[in-house]
Amino acid sequence: LMFAWPVRPGMAESRLSLDECIKTALKNQPSFRVALAGLEAGKGREKQAVSRYLPQVTASTGYSESHQNGDEIGNSFTKSYSTSLSVNQTLYDFGRTGNAYDSACLSTQSAEFDTKRVKQDVILKVKQAYFDLLQSQRLVVVAEKTLEQSESHRKQAEAFYQAGSKPVFDVTRAEVEVNSMRLNLINANNRMRISRMTLNNAMGVDPEGQIDIDDILTVCPAIPSLEKIKAEALENRPDLLKAESDIAATAAIIRAEEANY
Repeated sequence: LMFAWPVRPGMAESRLSLDECIKTALKNQPSFRVALAGLEAGKGREKQAVSRYLPQVTASTGYSESHQNGDEIGNSFTKSYSTSLSVNQTLYDFGRTGNAYDSACLSTQSAEFDTKRVKQDVILKVKQAYFDLLQSQRLVVVAEKTLEQSESHRKQAEAFYQAGSKPVFDVTRAEVEVNSMRLNLINANNRMRISRMTLNNAMGVDPEGQIDIDDILTVCPAIPSLEKIKAEALENRPDLLKAESDIAATAAIIRAEEANY
């Protein structure tokens, strides 16, 4: 029993490794691009905050004229021009500019941690979908083998029935088993198709794209101890680091506002 799905024009099959799937996801996922844009915006706010330390140059020019009607003396006409240039340099503002700059830097640091968090989420979803697809492919193979065995049992039951050594009930039971295994194969193929679509969505590509992936389930990675995993999680969790940066940025904003008094 074979299942086939239509392939769209220009949609070629490709074999991808896990690293290639992750790279594709980081390139295409909108959430990661939004996080990167937020990080760039934070760097721009840093430059905006530090610009208060730079000299501020102001230039202006003006022109005016007036007309006055006279009597026997005649009319009067007056023109005037004015130009001004000023340079202002902040020497000390009670820490307002410094705290504002600190807040901008800490906000950028928070954006960096948020970008790292989004990146980890994207990678996690790709890995989950990747291994789920490998698992579903294995289950299809198991369903196919089971169906083959059921077909063999049915043929044996029919042969014994024809020989008169087995009742017709055994043939009926074998046929029921074959139909049940066919249904299992259909479900396994449907699950494999859904797993492939999930991986395509995680990579940010066409969900109907026909892809094939490397089978890496035979590789057994080394599993670290639970205590080591806990320590690394507490140290590297970007959401916790982002919260700490947000708190520090808010404290810097408070100090900058207090400087106005």
